[in-house]
Amino acid sequence: MKMTQEVRDGVKIVRIEGRLDSVTAAEFGRTLAELVRAGERRFALDIAAVDYVSSAGLRELMLLAKQMKAADGRVALFRPTEPVRELLRVAGFSLVIQAFAEEAALRAYLAQANDPAAVAGAPGSACHLLSVAEELFLLALDETTGALKPLSKGLLGRALAGAALMELALLNRVDVDLKELRLAGRAPTGDSLLDAILDEIAAAPAVRSSADWLDLLAHQGVAIQERVRDRLIRKKILQEERNRLIRAFQAPRQSVLKEGEIKDVKIRLRDMVFSPGVPDPRDVLILSLAAACKLLDGVFTPVELERVKNRIAALAQLDLIGHEVAEAIFRIGQGLDMEILMLRSRNIAGLAAGGPALPM
Repeated sequence: MKMTQEVRDGVKIVRIEGRLDSVTAAEFGRTLAELVRAGERRFALDIAAVDYVSSAGLRELMLLAKQMKAADGRVALFRPTEPVRELLRVAGFSLVIQAFAEEAALRAYLAQANDPAAVAGAPGSACHLLSVAEELFLLALDETTGALKPLSKGLLGRALAGAALMELALLNRVDVDLKELRLAGRAPTGDSLLDAILDEIAAAPAVRSSADWLDLLAHQGVAIQERVRDRLIRKKILQEERNRLIRAFQAPRQSVLKEGEIKDVKIRLRDMVFSPGVPDPRDVLILSLAAACKLLDGVFTPVELERVKNRIAALAQLDLIGHEVAEAIFRIGQGLDMEILMLRSRNIAGLAAGGPALPM
């Protein structure tokens, strides 16, 4: 990837050439972060010569947009190619950053004042204390009963495997586009669960999609679920009493340290959905999985869910790996639900004929 800068008629333009993927995304992010730190508050990214953008590239664009909102600045994409424009459309990225084909429209946009509410709603950087899988497990826990919510059989395990893939993407070990999940880095993460999955991906004879990897990891679902539960107990977030999981007394309910304040995952998801600010990429992934598993009823009231369902759908597709994994989880859940319904129908018919009940 090559990046050059110029000022044209008072507008700073950063021209990018090549691929924006896991190999180049970090350099791209560092260069633009330096521009923001140097005081640049209005500029355009000319991506006419960018022929490929992956999930890692979109994530860096989201982080840039978030930085610019927080700094009361404005950034836009200029002259995206048709493949990149289609990718932005599929990801619903107009929610995060605007793209323009004409320079006049670009200049008019950069000249506009920011919405103060949007700037105020842009959160700062966060230090995450729990993994995506651990926070999803907490969302799946019914704190009234101390048991996991009744999801379709095996669905939570698959979703936690998907959460592990998302964590690897956030750590820049895998990268995703609309078709494939690919190895991006082989260095160990230091997390035995993630490194075991990373070894499987590295040893695979062919590149596969996110959905394919969910299928391949399905047999590990129960083991992954047990390991995530045990980690939350070791971290004193949960404790087990009389076969019930409860919040440990000494453990804070919260899981993210941000600007000197700790926020629970449920509070963060509510803030993201109700705030006009640019979302945190990790929270986007958690939201996409929680929505696919139908776990948001513990975060929003039924009235709120109906009111914000379109906003949730738009946010959930912003990250490609979140979009691909959540879509696969949703399809799996629908298939498992249909399988259960068919078994119930067969049970009813069998019982009516005097036969034994079939196992569910």
